Amino acid sequence: MSRYDYDVAVIGAGSAGLVAVKVADGLGKKTVLIERRKIGGDCTWFGCIPSKALIKSAYVAHELTRLREFGLEMKSSMDLDCRKVMAHVRSVVEQDASGHPPESFAAQGIEVLFGGPRFIDNHHIRLGDKTIAAKKFIICTGSRPLIPKMEGLDKIKYLTNETVFDIESLPGSMIILGAGPIGIELSAALNRLGVKVTVVQRSDDILKKDDKELVDRLVETLRGEGVTFLTKTNITRFIQEQNKIIAQIDSEAGPRQIEAESVLVAVGRVPNVDELELGKAGVEFDSKGIKVDGHLRTTAGNIYAAGDVVPPYLFTHIAEYEAVIAATNACLPIPIRKINYEHVPWCTFTDPELAHAGLTEEQAREKYGEKVRVYRWDHKDVDRAKTDLAQNGLTKIVCDRKGKILGIHILGHGAAELMHEAQLAKSLGLPFSKIASVIHAYPSYSDAVRQPAKRCYVDILQNSFLVKLARIITNRKNQNRLVLFLVVIGMIVGLRLSGIGDKLTLENIQNNGAKLTDFSNAHYVLSVLAYIVIYIAVTAFSVPGATILTLTGGFLYSTLIGAVYVNIGATSGAILAFLFARHIAGHSIQEKYGDKLARFNEELDRNGAGYLLTLRLVPIFPFFLINLFAGLTRIRLHTFAWTTSLGIIPGSLVYAYAGRQLGTIRSTGDIFTPKVLAVFILLALFALMPVALRKIGVLKSKI
Repeated sequence: MSRYDYDVAVIGAGSAGLVAVKVADGLGKKTVLIERRKIGGDCTWFGCIPSKALIKSAYVAHELTRLREFGLEMKSSMDLDCRKVMAHVRSVVEQDASGHPPESFAAQGIEVLFGGPRFIDNHHIRLGDKTIAAKKFIICTGSRPLIPKMEGLDKIKYLTNETVFDIESLPGSMIILGAGPIGIELSAALNRLGVKVTVVQRSDDILKKDDKELVDRLVETLRGEGVTFLTKTNITRFIQEQNKIIAQIDSEAGPRQIEAESVLVAVGRVPNVDELELGKAGVEFDSKGIKVDGHLRTTAGNIYAAGDVVPPYLFTHIAEYEAVIAATNACLPIPIRKINYEHVPWCTFTDPELAHAGLTEEQAREKYGEKVRVYRWDHKDVDRAKTDLAQNGLTKIVCDRKGKILGIHILGHGAAELMHEAQLAKSLGLPFSKIASVIHAYPSYSDAVRQPAKRCYVDILQNSFLVKLARIITNRKNQNRLVLFLVVIGMIVGLRLSGIGDKLTLENIQNNGAKLTDFSNAHYVLSVLAYIVIYIAVTAFSVPGATILTLTGGFLYSTLIGAVYVNIGATSGAILAFLFARHIAGHSIQEKYGDKLARFNEELDRNGAGYLLTLRLVPIFPFFLINLFAGLTRIRLHTFAWTTSLGIIPGSLVYAYAGRQLGTIRSTGDIFTPKVLAVFILLALFALMPVALRKIGVLKSKI
C-alpha cells in the first residue's frame, strides 16, 4: 500500500490550478485540488471576467454617445443609468463560476478540499485538523493586490480589484493609484460610465512594458475622454472627511491636494505564499514569488509551481501554459518539458485595445541596432475600420533584416484578436512577409496586419540578390563601373590568352637575349617605348612577368637607366590599377561604409604615406594587391604615386643590377638572399619611423 494519499496535490483552484489538476488526472494520477476560498481564482472572481464585463458595459455606454456619428438620432432624450452595472458584472461572474462547480471535479475522480494548507515537510501538509500526504505538489496559489505603506491609507475605505466589483453603485469620482494594466483598464471603463477618474503614478511610466509610441497614443485618447493623469506624483497622505477622501500629493508642480469619493489601489501584485510555511518544505521564495528552474520545479525536487506565484508574467494565459508544463513534469519520473517565455503575448483591454508580444521598438534597436526593420500601418487606412468609425489605431511589427518577427505591437479595435496571426508566424519562426501571401477576407481588420506584411515582402524582395544586381546594373553610375570592370577583366583575360606571360620567362629572355640587344641597339627609342608599355600592361592587369621584365631592363639598358624605365612603367601601371579599383568599387565602398571606416580613413589621412611606402619597400607583399587595396581606400592619388615610385627604387635597382648578369642567373629566387631581404626590411622600418614618432608625440600629449 502506498504511503501517499495522492500522487499529485494541487494547491490553489485558479486558472493554473484548474488546468494542472486536469492534466495530472488525465495522465492517470490520483489527484486532489485544495482551495482556500472559491474555485475559479482571481481571473474568475476579481480579474479577467468581471473587468471585461465592466469594459463591455462601458463600451456600450460610450457608443450611445456616438449615435450621430453613425447617422442615428434618438427621438426622445435618454439619461443613462449605471446603477445596475456592477450587479450585471457580478451576474456574469456567477455564470462563469457555475461552469466549474466542485461536483464536476468529483465526477471526474478529482477530490476537492477547502481550507488553508500549511506544509509540514515536502510531502505532507496540514489542512485544518487533517494531514495529507502526496508524492508531488503543484503550488498555484496566485497573487493578491500589493498594498503600499502610505500614511492614512489604512484609515480610508480603499478598493482593490478584489473589492471594486462588490460595490453596489458607482462613485462620482475615484483616485486610481497605479498606471499598470489593471489601473488603466479600470480607469478607462469607469470614466466612460460617468466616474471622474484621476490616475496617480509615482514614475513617468504608464504601461511601462508596452511600446511607448502606442502607449502615448492611448493615453492621449483616454485624456480626450476625460481621464486625468498625474505622473511623477507622490501621495504623501490620505485623509477621510465624511463622504470624500483627500489625497495630499507632491509633484514637480509642488505640493497640493486632490479629492474624490473613492480610492482604488492598483500598484502591483504580491504572491500568495505567506501562510504556506514553504520553508518547512524546503521551497525558496522571495517578494516576487517562488523560485523555480526551467522545468517549473522548486528547490524542493518534488514540488512544482505555476501561475501568478511564479514570476515574471502574471497573466491567465501564462498561468495555463505554465500549469500544463508543471503538471506534466510532476507526473513523469523526471521532468522533460521546459518553460519558454520567448513568445509571451498580452493585451490591455482599453478601447482601443493595446496588444503586445516580444521586443518593443526601443528594445529591438538597443539589441540589434541598424538591423531592425519596423513595419507600420495606421488603422485610418483600414477599410473595415473606416466603416466602423474605429480608425484610432496603429500596427507596428518589429523585424530583423530577414523579416523574422521580433515584436508585435497593435493599438486598435480588436487588437487582442488581430495580433494572433502575427503571433503564430512569430512562434513558428516564419518571416512576417509570409502573411502577405495568405488570402484574407475583405473588408476585415486583418488588413492592419496584412498590409505591413506586404511591405515586409517588398522590402525582402528588394534586398534579394537578383533585385540588388538588377538595381546595380540599371544605375547609370553603376553601369559605367560595370563597363570599366568588364573592360579590365577583358584585358586581363586577353593578355593571359595572348601568351605574353608565357613569353616573359627567364629561360625565354636568356635564349633571345642577343635578338633583344640587336633590336634595342637598332631601334632604341621604339624599344624603350615598347618596354614601358609592356611593363604598364603587365602591372596594371596583374600579368605574371614583372620580375623578368625588370631583369630585362637591366640587361638591355644598364642598371641605372633600366631601373628608371622600370620605375616609369611600374608606377604608371600601378596608378592605372589604383584608378580601376577606385572607380569600380572604391567610391561606392566609401559612400556606403564611410561612417564605419571613419577611424581607418583618419589614420590613412595622417600616416597613409608611411604605411604605403613600407609595403612597397618589402618585396614579400604582392605588388598588384597593394595597388587594388589602396584604390579601395581614401588615399590620395599623388600620395599613392610618389610612395609607389620611391618605394620600388631599391627593388628595381637590385633586379636591374642582377639583369646585367642575365646569362648566369638560374632562378629569380637567387637574387634576394636573406641578407638582401634584411636590408629591405630595415629600409621599411626606417620608412615607418615618422609614423612611430608621431604616435609617440600623440601619446605624450595625452599624458
